[in-house]
Amino acid sequence: RLPAYRLLGELHNISGGAEQARALLAPLLATRPAVQQERLATLRAVLDGPGLGEAAIALGVHRNTVAYRLRRYEELTGWRLSDPELRLPLSIAVRLVQSEQ
Repeated sequence: RLPAYRLLGELHNISGGAEQARALLAPLLATRPAVQQERLATLRAVLDGPGLGEAAIALGVHRNTVAYRLRRYEELTGWRLSDPELRLPLSIAVRLVQSEQ
């Protein structure tokens, strides 16, 4: 797994990567910093885990809270978070933006 972790660790060095990440996540970032952090943490927990239950445990909230947040994010963004082609770019974008904060 070391090469995979190294690849992820070097993503911040990609020219324009951070700007593209912020552009992708812009609908979720158009709010107060505390809400931004909650949104990014929720999105990352969902993208990193196998299901809503595990994400809820990682976040210390009820599973229904995570489900509600995801529905809200999909409404705000027009994304379909079940789309596998969207999940990888979102996961990378969240990591890049969180590493800047």
